[in-house]
Amino acid sequence: MIRVSINEAIGRYWGICETDIAEQLKAAAPGEEIEILINSPGGEVYEGIAIFNLIREYARDHTIIVRINGLAASMASYIAIAARTVDKNSKIIVSENSIFLISIISSSTTTDISLYVGNSEELKNTPLKNISLLSNISLYDI
Repeated sequence: MIRVSINEAIGRYWGICETDIAEQLKAAAPGEEIEILINSPGGEVYEGIAIFNLIREYARDHTIIVRINGLAASMASYIAIAARTVDKNSKIIVSENSIFLISIISSSTTTDISLYVGNSEELKNTPLKNISLLSNISLYDI
């Protein structure tokens, strides 16, 4: 088994990024079990989506266990469910004294509103669609 750590904020320029996770995952032999340890407040949306998609690719050929050993909030909580979207038997283990905080992407400021026009609903619904798929709760009810 190899262990991959996501133990800081998610961000290309100031935290852990997709290339960091890809480097850790390279050590996995074909079919080898992968444990992903998460303790992160979340971070950049698009970097988180890139990590989510990378983990999904590995989940096709590897058993993945996610262990939340502190905090998995915002994009880190989204990353935590990545393997489950490919393999329903994939495990997410939340340590007894840890927090798995699923949050909805939103913007509470009007600055840089041009960044959000046209894709804010898409960004908001991306994690919700996967949560709906995993929980068998309609997107409307979430």
